[in-house]
Amino acid sequence: ELVSDCFYQGKLETGRENPPEYYDFLPEQFSKQVCWIDTSSLADKKGFEQTSENNEDKWNEAEARVVMELLRQILECEDFMEFIKEDLQPKEPPIGIICMYSKQRELIDRRKAEATWLSEIQDLVKVDTVDSYQGKENRIVIVSTVRNNPMLHPGFLRSPNRINVAISRAMERLFIIGASRMWVGRNSSLPLGKVFNKINSMVAEDRASLLPASQFLEK
Repeated sequence: ELVSDCFYQGKLETGRENPPEYYDFLPEQFSKQVCWIDTSSLADKKGFEQTSENNEDKWNEAEARVVMELLRQILECEDFMEFIKEDLQPKEPPIGIICMYSKQRELIDRRKAEATWLSEIQDLVKVDTVDSYQGKENRIVIVSTVRNNPMLHPGFLRSPNRINVAISRAMERLFIIGASRMWVGRNSSLPLGKVFNKINSMVAEDRASLLPASQFLEK
């Protein structure tokens, strides 16, 4: 519905059934199929993107930390992980992390390699850029949008194709990590603005979640 309403005028239909019942083993805050984790309220510019001197590379340290904590909370749900492992195809990673910038992929890959709690289950998590993700999908997808700056510059996140690919790769759970402040007002008509607006309407109907990023950064 999210993809259909934001990119296909509501004309796209899906044959997918509801997620398996074992998703009920996830924490209550992850009970909805769509969740936006909002970095807007992080104090002291902690949620802002970082940029290389030549302005070519962009990454977001706060989002990378949120991704890792979100991963940890999912992977520590032993009952859920036991069921999903039985349900997977050979060599199928259940969790995919889609990064809108390659530097963000490098950062998350490094944090993933350094996480001792992830050492024996590395193969359960795939990290890649949005431009490498077309045609692929995962049971759970985490999208790291990266962009959050005072000027509200969206960069290539104004691309409908990239946003469409990013949010349509999820089979059973979609988590979008980003600053809602970027996608309201003047950017509300951009693809990610439409996505945030749709998610907001779903939240009002108790069909999606909007969580503050701060709760993933407390540890």
